[in-house]
Amino acid sequence: MAAPPEMYRVSLSPFQVTSSGIHSVVGDLTPKGFLPQQFCLVGTPQAIAYVASSINPSTPTYPQLSHLVSNLQGVHAPNATTPLVASSGPISDVLLNQKSWLSSSSAKPLYAHLSKGDVVLAVNGLDHVQFVDASRLLLRHGDGNVLTLSFHWPSSSIP
Repeated sequence: MAAPPEMYRVSLSPFQVTSSGIHSVVGDLTPKGFLPQQFCLVGTPQAIAYVASSINPSTPTYPQLSHLVSNLQGVHAPNATTPLVASSGPISDVLLNQKSWLSSSSAKPLYAHLSKGDVVLAVNGLDHVQFVDASRLLLRHGDGNVLTLSFHWPSSSIP
């Protein structure tokens, strides 16, 4: 696996588990050079399981989509009303666990979505163009507002 980025440009949006929006976003971004570790799905174990059951192994985006629902790790979010898990990778390692961003007031718009069983797709753009592409697609296909967060996190800080 490649070294984690030092600059994070993350866009996040909620999706209903029955929506095909996640498949559309990943399907549109993959040909543009997005890698599986640039995506992270957050939700309850039940919501992630539902998304996993909707993935077709014969689609070109199967590797990226299967990454979202496998190798899950628990997420520490004190304000969440239900247990949450996330796709393991740089986004969950830094944004959700080390920075505990879900505990901040800026993540508050996502709480209602997560507590009612929706999932949140986070996409990290490695440059400004990828950040804009991801944000536009999340805005088009998501079921709520798009939240964005940019921050510097030296890879030497990641255990």
